[in-house]
Amino acid sequence: MSDYTPLLAGTVAFAALVPKTTQLLRDPGNPALRATCGVLASLGAAQVISCGPVYHVIGQVSGVPNLGRYLIHLCALIAAAAVQSLFLHLGDPATARRRAAHRWLLLALAAAIMGAAVVVADFSVEDAENFADRYAGAPWMREYMISFLAYLALAMVDIMRMSIRYARQLPASALRLGLRLLSAGALVGLVYVVHKAVFILVISLGGALAWSEGPVSQALIGLGIILVSAGLVIPSIVRAANALRQWPGQYRLYRAMYPLWRALHDLDSAATLHKPRRRPPLSTLGVETYRRVIEILDGLRRHDGYLDPAAGEQAAGAAIAAGRTPEEARAAGDAASIAAMIDYLSRTPQASRRPPRPSTALAVPEEPDLDASVRHLAAVSRLLPAALAQLEAHDDAVTR
Repeated sequence: MSDYTPLLAGTVAFAALVPKTTQLLRDPGNPALRATCGVLASLGAAQVISCGPVYHVIGQVSGVPNLGRYLIHLCALIAAAAVQSLFLHLGDPATARRRAAHRWLLLALAAAIMGAAVVVADFSVEDAENFADRYAGAPWMREYMISFLAYLALAMVDIMRMSIRYARQLPASALRLGLRLLSAGALVGLVYVVHKAVFILVISLGGALAWSEGPVSQALIGLGIILVSAGLVIPSIVRAANALRQWPGQYRLYRAMYPLWRALHDLDSAATLHKPRRRPPLSTLGVETYRRVIEILDGLRRHDGYLDPAAGEQAAGAAIAAGRTPEEARAAGDAASIAAMIDYLSRTPQASRRPPRPSTALAVPEEPDLDASVRHLAAVSRLLPAALAQLEAHDDAVTR
């Protein structure tokens, strides 16, 4: 077997584990993330143990020859059970814990039988390369392999069934691609089970395969790990790539809302949660943008009784007459209405202000979704400085 196969497969698994661990630290209560990290950690650990030096050190330190082989197989079963748990939590969170417990009980039974076989069997010679070849006909090897392959086959069928079913319910997307890769990895796992079972059966009957079992099994294991790891992380990678691609435009909109946010903050800072960052990182830009929208809308709600609908209608009409689109005209009207409110409140002492108009709804309406709100508020914010400057010039002319 190539020394590079487990190294490559383990590297892929641990590389995929890094971003998932970061997500888990931010959301430690997420059962799907816990299962995903368990899968990747188990697959990566299995490949590390399968490396010759590590395999032999485990046997020497523990005093149990070929204990590394048991740990490799145990990691594979844990990874399979974790994938089952992942799908159960995605499909029906209400029953997932109970249904997953049944899988883990079966795994515990298989692990106990395998462990007992390792203890009582005569696997006395360390052999990381050709363990199955050397001990295929040994006492207790059949019980060991039946327990291992039976649970692994059950898990692979379970994973294939659930991943194919969920993928069919999704439109073309990175998530569906990830599920397809998971089902492909499960199919490779089934091929591994069949290959290993045929090998054990042929050897137990006194025959021999026309090919070497070890390299084929290791190649199937490596391919399965790569497919499963890719299937688990591709949705996150595509999501991060899309966020990176959209970041410049989103950041421009975030900055474009600043004049409006600043004007409302200077008028009344009670609606401001905290001083915003000048340049939020990619990981928090969405949250910062949402917070800015909320703070702007809260600032408007606090003073919506002083918004000037007449000024807004006049500015919107002038924009339409100038050939602006309806969206641009509405932004111009909202900017004029808000500018009139800010101008009045900033120039009029609290005790001298007229009573606010009764208001049952926000005069500047909220958009049906966050993206639409961001675009509209950014357009209003771009027009606000000019509207304020125009009012200030008018007020100065009146006072002369």
